[in-house]
Order: sequence, then C-alpha cells, then structure tokens
Amino acid sequence: INLKRLNLNRNVFSLMKDIVIRPYRKNGKKGLIIESISDTTLAEELGLKEGDIIISVNGMPIINEATFINRLISTVNSGEPIELVILRNGKEERIRYNGAVFR
Repeated sequence: INLKRLNLNRNVFSLMKDIVIRPYRKNGKKGLIIESISDTTLAEELGLKEGDIIISVNGMPIINEATFINRLISTVNSGEPIELVILRNGKEERIRYNGAVFR
C-alpha cells in the first residue's frame, strides 16, 4: 500500500492526541512514559501500552515530546521503517513497523 506522506504526518499528530506522555528519568534511563492511551487508538494498534517508556526512535534518544514527534515525522517522510525501543516491565523491547501501519 502506498500512502501519501501528508496522511502519514496527520496520523502522527493523531497518535499524539490519543496518548498522554511525560518525561521519564530513572536509573540512568531517559525517555517518555505513556501514562494513558485512549481506547481503540493507533497507539494500541502499534502495540504501545500504558506504562511503556519510549527511549529511542530509530536509534535516536527521546527525551521530550518534541524530539519524539520530530523523529517520527522525519522517519515517516524518509519512508524508512520505524523502530521504537521501549522499556516494558523493566525490560528493553523493540517495536518495529513500517509506514503502512499509519492509515
């Protein structure tokens, strides 16, 4: 499926409206913790859960909401797959998906 970049960018902003995040710093780890996710959102479809801590997007550290949004948009615009590194229940996990998920 080929999707227009404009639609992909719009869905990144939709994703940000559906989740509540705040900066996280603990035990040397920095990122954004997902405090809540609206029901049936893109975030859930992507596999994100409340309590997940997003620590990087495509290898770039995430320390605030602005860097998270900018990294998502630049990755979507480049056409590259998106890889999030998250902490879930104290363990590092990778979530990888391509832009086709953004519909």
